Amino acid sequence: MKTDTYRSQLIGAIGERQAWRIAAAILLASNLALAAGLAFNAGNERTVIVPPEIHKTFWVENDRVSREYLEEMSVWFAQTGLTVSPESADYQAERFLRHTSPRVRGALKTRLALETARLRRNDASQVFYLSKGITVDERGMQTTVSGTLVTLIGDKQVKSEDKTFRIRFAMESGEIRVTEFTDEVKADDPFGKKEPVSSGGAAAAGG
Repeated sequence: MKTDTYRSQLIGAIGERQAWRIAAAILLASNLALAAGLAFNAGNERTVIVPPEIHKTFWVENDRVSREYLEEMSVWFAQTGLTVSPESADYQAERFLRHTSPRVRGALKTRLALETARLRRNDASQVFYLSKGITVDERGMQTTVSGTLVTLIGDKQVKSEDKTFRIRFAMESGEIRVTEFTDEVKADDPFGKKEPVSSGGAAAAGG
C-alpha cells in the first residue's frame, strides 16, 4: 500500500512539475511578444502620465510634452521648492531633487542646503504665492512662474518680494526632469532667446 501511495504521489509531483514548466514557457513567450511589441512601437508611443501629487493627466510623446503638463509641473516645483519651513525643508528638498536632472542636481542641492541653513538660522519660513501667473514656451520646454515670495518669522511677515522664476525641462531616460530653476530672469527676455548684440554690430547700428 505504501509503495502504491508513493508511486501515486510521485506521478502527481511529476505532473505538477510539467504543468509549471508549461506555464513558465507560456509566460516567457508572452513576455517576449510584449518586449517585441514595445520595441516595434518605440518612438511612436504617446504616454499619458500623472505628475507628482497632481491629479490631472497629460501626454508625453517622444521628446515633447503638453502645455498643460508644463504648467502643472511648474506649479508643483515652485510650491515644493519655495514654500518651506525649517521643519519641512529637508523633506521638500528631497522631493524637489528627485525630479531634477543629474547634470544639475548637485548645484541645486547645494543651493537648497544654503537656503535651508538661512531659514533655520533666522527661524524663518517662506511662502510663494503664484499671483502673477505662468508663461509657457512649449517648444522650448520651459516656463516662467511669477508671484510673491513672503518670508515669515513666527506669524510675522518680515519680507515680501515680487519674484519670477524660470524652469527648464528636458526628457532624460524616459522621464521629464528639471534642468534649470532660477530667478535670474530678464523682464524683456524671460526665456533668454534674444541674441546679444555684439559691440561691432552696435557701433554699425549707431553709425
